[in-house]
Amino acid sequence: MKNKKTNAVIPGSYDPITNGHLDLIIRASKLFDEVTVLICVNSSKRGFVDVEIRKILCEDAVKDLSNVKVDVCGGLFADYCHNNGINAVIKGIRNLTDYSYESELKQYNDCIFKDKYEDVPETIFIPSSAEFSHCSSTFVREMLKYNEDVTKYVPNAKLLLNYINLP
Repeated sequence: MKNKKTNAVIPGSYDPITNGHLDLIIRASKLFDEVTVLICVNSSKRGFVDVEIRKILCEDAVKDLSNVKVDVCGGLFADYCHNNGINAVIKGIRNLTDYSYESELKQYNDCIFKDKYEDVPETIFIPSSAEFSHCSSTFVREMLKYNEDVTKYVPNAKLLLNYINLP
């Protein structure tokens, strides 16, 4: 049997990256040869944090993980995976709502992969660690709107605060 390099991607908005994201990235980095933290850009949405800043924050958070890189995708996810030799898609699951949403998204992406390419990357759902099951970018953004301390939810909160304008 030929040893095949395992290249995984963890797609998300990372708006901003949270400790829950980082926990998932660290866990995935132990399972795969190479892991890409993929900041997916939705052209119909304006992010809380600019994409360039999200990339800086993600790169800072994973700087000690030698097999992890950060990239940005503004196009079709299937094209990105195909063009970059991705054979596994990692999704963190905090609750049943996440599972339902991510399962539906997996089916949608699998259809695109099958229509355009021969190979469909395997999607792997990883449950969140208990201490991060309540942590989300939405929660962090809401806390920031009210000038609340987010240092226990964001791996690089001080860096984040340097880049955003709070009311």
